[in-house]
Amino acid sequence: MRVLITAGPTWEFIDKVRYIGSPSTGRMGFAVAEVFAAAGHTANIVLGPTQLQPPAGVHVIRVTSAIEMHQAVMELLDSADVVVMTAAVSDYRPAARFEGKKKRTGVKWLLELVENPDILKEIGSKKGDRILVGFAVESEDPRRGALDKLHRKNLDFIVLNGPAAFASDVVSVEIIDRGERVTPMPNVTKHDVARRLLEVVEALDGERRRASGEGKR
Repeated sequence: MRVLITAGPTWEFIDKVRYIGSPSTGRMGFAVAEVFAAAGHTANIVLGPTQLQPPAGVHVIRVTSAIEMHQAVMELLDSADVVVMTAAVSDYRPAARFEGKKKRTGVKWLLELVENPDILKEIGSKKGDRILVGFAVESEDPRRGALDKLHRKNLDFIVLNGPAAFASDVVSVEIIDRGERVTPMPNVTKHDVARRLLEVVEALDGERRRASGEGKR
């Protein structure tokens, strides 16, 4: 399978030196890429800004903003059989970027924000036969929020975690499929989560091949 992965944060610059972003490091996306590549699949990562080095043997496209990530993902989408969206994409960007560095003036500075493209929703709208995996960081009524995202964005699986997952090696997640079956994974590593995603994605791909008759060839 050809797997397209997004990883890391996006940075939405306010001026030359300040930006809106998140603490995402890209570790989850790197783990997914490593595990799928080790299983013989082709992995491409669209990677936001991070100081960590991506795994060897994986094709990396580096981006900074959500607009750039959207463009890179859409250019690669047609060649992908599986899309795993681990990136923490900023929902908003400044309506206008200040040229240079904004200096202190002693008065209030109101920052107008506009919405970024919803990359995951757009992929879901044109998913076709692809297998689509999303991630949800939820803090209030997390299961309900994850299920809403799963169905609204036409996902096959969603990984539910919380804000504590950022920059942490050990996480507690739930993997939920389209039938709303929940696989809890408490206190596991991100590689454990990636290995489980490999299992469920390969199983779904096998089911689809058998249903289409490809498994009988």
